[in-house]
Parts: sequence; C-alpha cells; structure tokens
Amino acid sequence: MWKGPYVALDLIAQVRKALAMANPAPIKTMSRASVILPDFLGLEFLVHNGKDYKSVKVLETMIGKKLGEFSITKVKAIYKPGLKQAKRK
Repeated sequence: MWKGPYVALDLIAQVRKALAMANPAPIKTMSRASVILPDFLGLEFLVHNGKDYKSVKVLETMIGKKLGEFSITKVKAIYKPGLKQAKRK
C-alpha cells in the first residue's frame, strides 16, 4: 500500500499558520526530506543546509520534490593558481 508523501507534522502546522496571515514571514525548517505540497505555493522557506539556512521560494514547478533539493549543501572549492608560489617569495 502506498503511504503518500512525507511532510513533517510541525512543518504542516507552520504552513497553515502562514496561510492564515496576510504577509507571512519565512518558515524556518530543518526538514529537508519533506515533500513540497501544492499548499506551499508562494511561501518562502529557510531550509537548513548543515551550516546555515538558505532561502527557498516555492514555485509551481517544485511541487512533488523535496525541500532539500533546493538548498545546496556542498560548496565548490576555488583554487587560485600561483598562490603558493607567491607566499614562498
């Protein structure tokens, strides 16, 4: 039997509260595994990426995906050539 999409219960409560307000504040969450539902459209989430919170505004194309897919966790390393040689001199 299919269980349906996973959404954290506290996240659903926060979304319902935000939908009742005229100008809702961003919803802060650590639940990266929660699936984006149609009720989340137009809301802004602050999704934890392991270090800090990244802003995610929910669009129609995001429905059915997970919140964690839109909060990047890895930072690309930047290597500057010649940096070590400049320090030796």
